[in-house]
Amino acid sequence: MALSTTLSPTPAFPSDPHMVVVVRGTLAGDAAAAIVSEVAEACPPSEHLSLDLSHVVTVDSDGLGVLRALARRHRAHHGSVRVVGATPHLCELLALVGVRHTTAMETER
Repeated sequence: MALSTTLSPTPAFPSDPHMVVVVRGTLAGDAAAAIVSEVAEACPPSEHLSLDLSHVVTVDSDGLGVLRALARRHRAHHGSVRVVGATPHLCELLALVGVRHTTAMETER
């Protein structure tokens, strides 16, 4: 899994304060764990984070756990997490693990 970060607001919404992190490839196993430290470096938990998952092809339980941990971390520090580009199936999985209830979701178009 490769993680690329964009440190500027989403181009479509110039006034949007969210930092955009694009996740590509597989969000599973050891690769899933690496995202937490990479996101922590790029975006403090008090900030607003947008995770673009439109390029993710596989998510396992480790990946779901990472998404849940990021949502909790940001919420605890008065930040927020928004998931963008998730497939409807991934949105359902996120709802099952409790992420959807605390995270804004925008499904892929």
